[in-house]
Amino acid sequence: KDTLNGKIADATGGLPIYNTTDDYGDVKGSGYRTDSSAGTTDGTGLIFAWPGDTTTGEVHASINTGSSAKTVTANGDPSVDTDNSRLYGSSVAFDRTGDYLSVDGGTDFNFGTGDYTIECWFMTTDNSVNQGIFVLSDTSGGLATDESAHITAMIGNDLQVRPGDGTTTAIWEGKPSNNTWHHIALTRESGTFRAFYDGGLMYTKTGVTTSHADQYLAIGGYYSTSYLWKGNIQDFRIYKGTAKYTASFTALTRNDFTVNDI
Repeated sequence: KDTLNGKIADATGGLPIYNTTDDYGDVKGSGYRTDSSAGTTDGTGLIFAWPGDTTTGEVHASINTGSSAKTVTANGDPSVDTDNSRLYGSSVAFDRTGDYLSVDGGTDFNFGTGDYTIECWFMTTDNSVNQGIFVLSDTSGGLATDESAHITAMIGNDLQVRPGDGTTTAIWEGKPSNNTWHHIALTRESGTFRAFYDGGLMYTKTGVTTSHADQYLAIGGYYSTSYLWKGNIQDFRIYKGTAKYTASFTALTRNDFTVNDI
């Protein structure tokens, strides 16, 4: 375990889906962490929660108790990895040879012009290749070649995001380090799109009023199977109707070498 990871008690965002029994979130406990953004109504609040302790287990209905679980389909052979994780002692590994997850969210993933939040933890093991963390699209299976029209997070020359309005923006000038866990969150609040990286507010764009009628989610890829993920992903969540983060927060990221972190 990386003992320089941040403590649960010090974090204000990117917190675990499950309850955990240790200071750092490495040990899965029983039940689910209280989530004030989850709600209790089908089709709003927390609409998707995939912890990544199993390949296809989706648990949002156990937290937003007014909803029903969604089906996650594994393409290729993504696998549970107990050697690399940020939480629970396991995550799902993608090897870039056909591995990605698909979800048909029906109308739940149709945000219209409303607010939303998409967040997850990710680790790349090869940042030299162009690869997608996720994409929401209107194409069955999720991967879509009309890429700029859909909400996307990926690694190109930099860590890049697309708010689905036809634009692409680097939110980190450079690529995330290999074999290091990072948190990413994309939100929209009343037409203001924000992108967060390891808790920091990296990009804000106003006037993003694109109406999203997407239905399908791909985790571990974007565009096509030529741009699949090489590394691990876990704790993927989607909220509809709420911007969970509107300012920088403290994530469970690796601490720096300061007095407060010793």
